[in-house]
Amino acid sequence: MIRRQCNPNRLLWPLFLLAGGTGGLFGFVCFVLTSLIAVNDAKAESPLPDLAVESVAPSPELVDEGQSVRWRVTVKNLGSGASGVYYAAMDDDENPGTKPIQEKPMKSLAANETGTVTFERIAKRGETLYFYG
Repeated sequence: MIRRQCNPNRLLWPLFLLAGGTGGLFGFVCFVLTSLIAVNDAKAESPLPDLAVESVAPSPELVDEGQSVRWRVTVKNLGSGASGVYYAAMDDDENPGTKPIQEKPMKSLAANETGTVTFERIAKRGETLYFYG
């Protein structure tokens, strides 16, 4: 398995989750989706993979602080070559290569193929999570 290098120029969009509930406990958490480009030593003419987080779906969508949230993350290979086996990660900073919160191995994706992975985390007020595929 190989780890992918994050391309910070491929920011897709922010996703907001309202963390509210009873007792006036309200706030929001911003989830940022980024894209990854495979690092490959192959020749320039070889087809290269380009992995991107296509969607993130929290369940439930609205939570109280301290409640468990399940994140379904869909990763798509936008490149013209197969990705090879890789890791999907959830992190609380923009550097998934340094101690991600969770990391899961993923099967190789062919060009235009998607894969899904699920992460689970307790909701914390003000926490920003990043998902990488």
